[in-house]
Amino acid sequence: MRSLTLLMLITIMTFLILTSQIISQHTLVLTIVDEVSLKEIAPQAISKISWNPEYESIALVGTDAIYLYNVSTKELKKLFIGAQVLGFGWSPNGKYLAIRTRHAVLIY
Repeated sequence: MRSLTLLMLITIMTFLILTSQIISQHTLVLTIVDEVSLKEIAPQAISKISWNPEYESIALVGTDAIYLYNVSTKELKKLFIGAQVLGFGWSPNGKYLAIRTRHAVLIY
């Protein structure tokens, strides 16, 4: 499913450049860069990514934070800080994002 999501993202988001670097046997660092400005969109290593076509946004999971990147406005918003994100997913209508940590489930 992750490969399919990433493939969809690459196909749909032609103005984003995704580069990756393997830094150990089990770690892949994904860097997302705006093609026009060459500005790095997410300020840290990204471990998970999810496209929300309903609201033209991308959820990016870093080490201890989730970022929402609005494709239309090119705005990056930091949603959550302080705990490891174990899982996340969009609601069926794309309006909400559920985030699972070790001790809680948060809805944004």
